Amino acid sequence: MNYQAMLAAVLLIPLLGSVLNGFFLRKAPRLVTVTVATLAIALPFVLSCALVFGPIASGEVIRTELFKWISVPLEGGWLEIPFALSLDRLSGILLLIITGVGSLIHLYAGEYMHHEEGVYRFFAYLNLFVFSMLSLVLGANMVVTFLGWEGVGVCSYLLIGYWYSDEANARAGMKAFVANRVGDLGFLLAMFMSVKLFGSVDYSAIAASLTNELASENASMITAIGLCMLLGVAGKSAQLPLYIWLPDAMAGPTPVSALIHAATMVTSGIYLMTRMSFLLVHSSTAMTTIAVIGAATALFAATIGLVQNDIKKVLAYSTVSQLGFMALGCGVGAFQYGVAHLMTHAFFKALLFLGAGSVIHAMHHEQDIRKMGGLIKKMPITGWTFVIGTLAIIGFPGFSGFFSKDEILYYAWSGTFGHPLLWVTGALAAACTSFYMVRLTYLVFFGQSRVEHAHHHGHGHDDHHHSHEIHENPWTMTLPLVLLAVFSIVGGYVSIPHAIMHVLGLEGDNAITQWLYPVISSAKEVMKAVHGDAHGSAALEWGLMGTSTLVMLIMSGFAIALYKVGPQGGDAYAQAAGGLYRLILDKWRIDELYQAVIIEPLKKVGDGFFKFGDRAVIEGVINEGPRGIYLVTSVLSDIQSGLVRNYLKLVFVAVVALGAWIFI
Repeated sequence: MNYQAMLAAVLLIPLLGSVLNGFFLRKAPRLVTVTVATLAIALPFVLSCALVFGPIASGEVIRTELFKWISVPLEGGWLEIPFALSLDRLSGILLLIITGVGSLIHLYAGEYMHHEEGVYRFFAYLNLFVFSMLSLVLGANMVVTFLGWEGVGVCSYLLIGYWYSDEANARAGMKAFVANRVGDLGFLLAMFMSVKLFGSVDYSAIAASLTNELASENASMITAIGLCMLLGVAGKSAQLPLYIWLPDAMAGPTPVSALIHAATMVTSGIYLMTRMSFLLVHSSTAMTTIAVIGAATALFAATIGLVQNDIKKVLAYSTVSQLGFMALGCGVGAFQYGVAHLMTHAFFKALLFLGAGSVIHAMHHEQDIRKMGGLIKKMPITGWTFVIGTLAIIGFPGFSGFFSKDEILYYAWSGTFGHPLLWVTGALAAACTSFYMVRLTYLVFFGQSRVEHAHHHGHGHDDHHHSHEIHENPWTMTLPLVLLAVFSIVGGYVSIPHAIMHVLGLEGDNAITQWLYPVISSAKEVMKAVHGDAHGSAALEWGLMGTSTLVMLIMSGFAIALYKVGPQGGDAYAQAAGGLYRLILDKWRIDELYQAVIIEPLKKVGDGFFKFGDRAVIEGVINEGPRGIYLVTSVLSDIQSGLVRNYLKLVFVAVVALGAWIFI
């Protein structure tokens, strides 16, 4: 079996789907458009399963070179950069998530976008997005990865601003594009420094040439590469301070939110850090900075989620917070659990976003949770699968998020680069998550219905709707919810904590650690050699798990007790908090801060350059120069009239003037 050809097909089939829908099937029936787009992701999923559970599971690494790409002369040789793909156990996990969850999102989107015109454009963008993400994770070198890195940035701009006739949506797309470009500068700098230090951008070549001696001799360069890479991660995976684009990504259709937030783009940074783990662990500064940024992002975004009333905004800040947990896991050296949380998050966050979209679709685009309530009676499949997603994200024992989240928190305390303060920060973020997710779920699906009073203006609609109109959506929207709910329950068992494994009589490492060992073994060896064994115990692990579980139950119970009377249940606390509540409701006014401190000064500088450089200098030279030439030529052309009498007049005037000059 030609595995290289299969790998190339996995990458190129989504591109083919995008080209077909974007150029050749514009006038095709909607069913044809949706079928082509969905098959363009489902077929790669089938091929991915064959590859991952076949040769990759048996320990092989599949590498193929599609064509020669870049050849640049360097001192002492040439920098050869082929368009090469590589599939190992890390990229295999991402491959299954991107194509598997992506297929379900495409199926769901076919019904969700049923009333939209020109859906060929939407599905062409979706397929192109998946192609870009696959390029990112399958790239055998940094340049191919960067091609996909930029591709998902462009596609996010197109999809977030899909309803571009709405200025707010268009601005959200531009905001995502600009914020990501800031982070991309960091990735570019890391790439250039890698060429300088290693003479290559190929991941395997860099890993082979990076020895402990080389790392110690170039410690500052290694740290600089790690920090620049973190800047790229902050942009793509929405960490502080570049997280601001992700909540605004809600402007796009809900399937876009699910694809960006769960299965693709935002996980890019976590993938890159794990891919480069062998380098990052050589710098304590870089690792500690990653851990601190991750913990701070997790808590900061979680506080904003406490008071939001837009169902998608709550989930958006939840995504930012969960990405902080993933970065925290990588920063403390527990890369396998960062990836495990990436995987479980893909399941339960896709479920939650698609569940929210199901509600929004049934409620005629209403998104305010204060105008919902009691929907589980009208939409039982959506409601109960959403409950499962909530139990997973808050870390309820037995659900997927419990395993991956608690392992990250355990290593935040006891890991190589861990510290108890990191655990405290992560535990507080988890407590906030329990509160706002249970608040969201209860206000939407339980309690008294408030739908009768709902009224919405959006996308050119002005809809009144009543509870008797609300009903469950078609199977094309509910089937993905059911499948994702199953994975939201069982997906976490690949990362069973060691303390639980010991009680169950299981020896050795859990499944995710064994699976990723070939990828992270170099990082583990460096951490052990340079920093020694991480100190932890079963008692500590049980204690931390018990504490976080108790906090989760308390905060969940508090949310139910508070909001069982409806949205007004939290009014007393909001009034008591006063200005602090309004500040958090306004998202800590970070956007306003950036506007005042960065954007407005840059606009003034730009206006100054425009007025002086463009208007005064450039337009002065370009416009006034020709005007002067025109004036001179006009005078000369008037002199050359072709009439003899005019010439005689000129001679007469000249003679008189010459005579006057001589005699006077």
